[in-house]
Amino acid sequence: MDRYAGYFLTVSALILSACGNSLAAEERLFSENTAALFAKQAQELYQLDPLNSRQVEQAMTLLDAAIELDERSTELPQMVLTIGASACFTGKDYTPRLAWALERYVGSRTDLQVTSDAVKCMLEHLNSREEREKLLGQLLNKYHTANPAFASELATQLGLLAAEKADNQQAVQDLSIACSLNRYNQLAFVKLQELTAGQNLTVKPEAYIVQLRTALDINPYDLRLAMFYGQALLRQQLYEQAEKAYDYAWRLYQGAASDRPLPDDLLTGWLTSCYLTPSLQSKCVELADKYRQKDRLNLTLEALAGKAAAKMGQVDKARSILENAAGRAERLLQQTEVTGPIQPEELAWFYSFALQQPEKALAWSNQAYQQAPDRPGVRALFAYTLAQSGQNELAQKEAEPLKDTDQVAALTMALVQMSQDNKTQAIETLRAAIAMEPYSFVAEKAFNMLGDLGSDYVQPLAVESVRNALEAAFGNQIMPDFMPPSKRFTARLLFSGSEFFYAADFGARVIIENIGTGPLVITDEAFLNGRIRVDAFVRGDLQAEIPNIVLKTVRPSKPIMSGEHLSIPLDVQTGKLLRLLRTYPQASFEIEFVLYLDPVTDNKNQPANNLKDIAPVRAIIRRPGVSLTRDFLMQRLETLAKGQEGQRFRAVELLTGLLAEQRAFQFQQATFQHAQAEHTILVDTVRKALADDNWKIRVLTMDSLMTLDIPLEFGMVPNISKNLTYSQWPVRLMAMLVLAKAQPETFDKVLDWAAQSDTYGLNRRMAMALTHTPPQAAADPNLAEAGNPDVTEPNMVNPIAPMQTAPAAP
Repeated sequence: MDRYAGYFLTVSALILSACGNSLAAEERLFSENTAALFAKQAQELYQLDPLNSRQVEQAMTLLDAAIELDERSTELPQMVLTIGASACFTGKDYTPRLAWALERYVGSRTDLQVTSDAVKCMLEHLNSREEREKLLGQLLNKYHTANPAFASELATQLGLLAAEKADNQQAVQDLSIACSLNRYNQLAFVKLQELTAGQNLTVKPEAYIVQLRTALDINPYDLRLAMFYGQALLRQQLYEQAEKAYDYAWRLYQGAASDRPLPDDLLTGWLTSCYLTPSLQSKCVELADKYRQKDRLNLTLEALAGKAAAKMGQVDKARSILENAAGRAERLLQQTEVTGPIQPEELAWFYSFALQQPEKALAWSNQAYQQAPDRPGVRALFAYTLAQSGQNELAQKEAEPLKDTDQVAALTMALVQMSQDNKTQAIETLRAAIAMEPYSFVAEKAFNMLGDLGSDYVQPLAVESVRNALEAAFGNQIMPDFMPPSKRFTARLLFSGSEFFYAADFGARVIIENIGTGPLVITDEAFLNGRIRVDAFVRGDLQAEIPNIVLKTVRPSKPIMSGEHLSIPLDVQTGKLLRLLRTYPQASFEIEFVLYLDPVTDNKNQPANNLKDIAPVRAIIRRPGVSLTRDFLMQRLETLAKGQEGQRFRAVELLTGLLAEQRAFQFQQATFQHAQAEHTILVDTVRKALADDNWKIRVLTMDSLMTLDIPLEFGMVPNISKNLTYSQWPVRLMAMLVLAKAQPETFDKVLDWAAQSDTYGLNRRMAMALTHTPPQAAADPNLAEAGNPDVTEPNMVNPIAPMQTAPAAP
């Protein structure tokens, strides 16, 4: 294009002398189609380089232009939020525009990823914590009813800011609000736990258990979480429910590591919940028989199995299990080198609470005390065996310092108090001991001692409250139904048809349907994170592989309930694929799209789904080539001259596409069979379209030239340049874009003038974004303000206030 440099300089001079007469007030324009063109160009510019501040500003200016032409559009606010939020990496502050877009975007179907990025960007442009708190408070007050999940994230941010300045009371209040607005807000709940623990407060047991169960709805494949939930249910004495949790955890473990022994904490928790549920005591014995390891002794397992057999009346089996385990443990402890050794205090515990042989218990606890008195549990167990043998004074000396933190020590103190005939104090101590770990053998011993003292154990009110809270929140689903991901949801990639004509919109959507029984939550902590990747494989007259044609993250603000679905619109006609489809009207294509959910790279460096149970989704569409004949071409030329507006749009798209196709064949970029249209006819037709009486046709023609990256024929340059002075501002805006792209350095002089003197504020703003050298400040301070998008008020109804007058060009 260097050969046109002199021509552009001449055009610049003509513009500078001629445009001073174009100062009439701009009329208010409306065009959905032109708004869509500007929005599409904005997206394409942004995707080229989201970190380029000039391109982001150009994209934002185009979006503002689209809004000016179609302010009721429901798609534009989300684009403003997405592109405007990226400016955090460029230093540009679009806070007023983001606030405007939030007001129009936030609703029941809000994508929290979009709003979160936007709010984060707005906060980063504030200079103090007080300013951030003020903004978050205003947004929370404004949107708490429009979208509770979005409001929950705002309250979380307020809570974190309060915690930063050590205002824990305010932080707890804010985080409590966040949890009440959205029970799936894990960050808020975890931080709330942390802060309340630091203030010696505790979250109510029912709230804690419900939140753990909710977390399993978020990620039903989290083994650690399932086991933690089971342990929490044990602590709340909900033993039947705990067994279901451990059974679920076992199923998860089987799927993840079926060839490895069960972890001790999973196995013992499962056996304990069975042991404490009368109807499941036989299962306790069966599980012990199934998972008993020949080369490793688990005394807790043996104790649970033996005592469960005893409770079922199987006295001989119980004695056999317990005595065999004790004998095996003694033999192991007598060996000098043992694989997986046990400690003597373990055997002392076994003789104390399983076989109940006080003499042997004292002997082994004494051995443990001699070896390592400060090893966890040793001192308390030694004290208990002393008390069992009547050495109460020495037992009290060892146990009293530990009675508030160690259950065995508390039980020991109750024995001492009973020996002192302090019945009232003993009852109180026994109840405190039970509360420490109500599901243990130590607690069982304490229960029996309470009965001996004529006192009943009163179950805490919290147990019933927890049960009621679980039933209210989840009904009879104490645990999620166990099923693989493929039984929880399906994913489809849908288009508005299977065959499309040239320049038609595909209407692509991802449909995620919940076919399971519980809610499907899509968030960072969930098993489905919401990351989407789409690759395209083009076959037919031309072949191409286009990876990452879509890369995005979605985070719906509501879970997808059973039987419902989420529809995610995708723009797959973008970048390389867009240019390929538009450049070759006569080519026939078959396009296979491959959708990856939460994409990862496999061991062959190929993309795959993170969930192995879910295969990538594939969908094929076809686009037949245009059958170009002379009659067909003449018909399109006639349509361009006399047809309806929509028909003329399609004719312009086809004719510019044929022009791009000719150039591709000229440079041997394609070899398929095609009909050759006369080059002069195509060029002349495009030139006429650039001078059409309908300003929308002019904009569309220039948009097509830019999208197809067609080098400007010498005869087109004057036509485009004349559009720089056209009466309707969208035409001037598009002409600047096309010419700036064609010859950026040479065109700077015209851009400098436009930045100062165009009659429309958006055009001045675009000129400044396009120029390579920032223009000098305007002499008129009112003009300078009108050209600066940053002075726009955040609560405005109309985002653009076009300037009606401007000083003449120099």
